[in-house]
This record gives sequence, C-alpha cells and structure tokens, in this order.
Amino acid sequence: MFFASVTYVIIHTLHQPPRNCDRARRSVRHAQRRAAGRPLTDIFLGFTLATSITGFFFPFRGVTPAIVVGVISCAILAVSYLSLYQLKLKGLARPAYIVSAIAALWLNCFVLVVQSFLKIPFLHALAPNGNEPIFGIVQLLVLGGFIYAGVLVLKRFHPGSTGAMLSMGKKAA
Repeated sequence: MFFASVTYVIIHTLHQPPRNCDRARRSVRHAQRRAAGRPLTDIFLGFTLATSITGFFFPFRGVTPAIVVGVISCAILAVSYLSLYQLKLKGLARPAYIVSAIAALWLNCFVLVVQSFLKIPFLHALAPNGNEPIFGIVQLLVLGGFIYAGVLVLKRFHPGSTGAMLSMGKKAA
C-alpha cells in the first residue's frame, strides 16, 4: 500500500514543474494568440484540471487547505471551460475566461511556492513555519505579477480581431 501511495504522489507531481513554467511563459504571450482551438490552451486547461482532480484521490483525512484549493481550482476551471468552449469568448465570456485562466494558473503557482518552501531545504530554512515575512513577500510578488499580466491581457486580448496580434508588439499609428 505504501509503494502505491508513493507512486501516486510521483505521478501526481511529476508533470507540475515543467507545466507551471510553460504556463507562466504562455500567460504573458497569451494575448498574441487566439485561444479557441489552440492545442496549448487545451493542454493548459487539461493538465490543470487533471492536477486538481487527481489531488482528490489521496486518502481523505478531513478538509485541508489542499482540498479547499482543489475545490476552488475546479470551480475556476469550470468558468474557463464554459467561457472558452461553450460561449466561444463572446461578450463577457472573454474577460471571464481571462480572469479564470489567470486565477487557475496563479493557484497552481501559489501551491508551487508553498511546496517549494516546504520541500527545498534552502527555502525551508528561510521560512520553517510558513508564516514568516519572506514567505508572504514571495507570495505577494507572485500575486502582483499575475495581476499585472491579467490586466495586460484584459486590455490587449480580443479574439477574432485582426488588430489584436499587431497591438501586442507595437502601438497603432
């Protein structure tokens, strides 16, 4: 039983670091692409949903912060899926998709920072309890970066418009 549990943890977490790096890169460039029908968008949403859902298969020992984050992530992803695939980013679905996709990515990065401070000895020495100022500063910096990226994407991402691709690199004359 222990071996199966360890194997499951490895499978659950193995795909997360490269996926988070890739998503961070894509969130900045997201406004340059049309979201609907893009393979990278499908991969992003699929892996994020898979990570959230597989987290529920660990042995349940009461409601923990991980369970709460998983439930919130699934709710946010439901908005993303609905906005992108059902509503086709029309009207208010566009900002709903952008905010929910950025929020889902931020939640995963929030967990990444928490796990990094728990598992990496150098970081754990800086914040052994998780309530030290350095931990809060790092989380605020990450949140600030996502808010900034979200505002940029909200201003510049307009699927279907021909000027959306051009407005990312240069100002219109």
